[in-house]
Amino acid sequence: MYQDNKEETTELIRSVLRSYNRQFFIDSETINLVEEQSGHFIGGLTATRDFDSIYIDYFVVEKEYRKSGIGRKLLLRLEEIAKEKNVKRIMLNTYSFQSPGFYEKMGYKPNLIIDPVFINYKHYHFIKELS
Repeated sequence: MYQDNKEETTELIRSVLRSYNRQFFIDSETINLVEEQSGHFIGGLTATRDFDSIYIDYFVVEKEYRKSGIGRKLLLRLEEIAKEKNVKRIMLNTYSFQSPGFYEKMGYKPNLIIDPVFINYKHYHFIKELS
């Protein structure tokens, strides 16, 4: 056994797990949303839909564009896609130094809070049930 922090190794481990999971998650897809301005990346998210649930894996808005409505726009578009696909819920993880207040404003409810998870930060798991 050895430690290997190469990106290729990370992708290998993920692909092996995804391949195994596909036996069980037969109705699954990746959803990527990207916001650009003048051809430059300013925000985006990657989510996974498994059956009737979506899990946001990564969600980021470049620092200089935060609080400009980009995150809200991305999240609302994901919710539109979710409704088109008859998804019942969207879930995600975040930390207190990220944006838990943003998710609460968007109607997401914390269903797990670990306090502290490391140093003095909180870890939140949010869920939003869609109608």
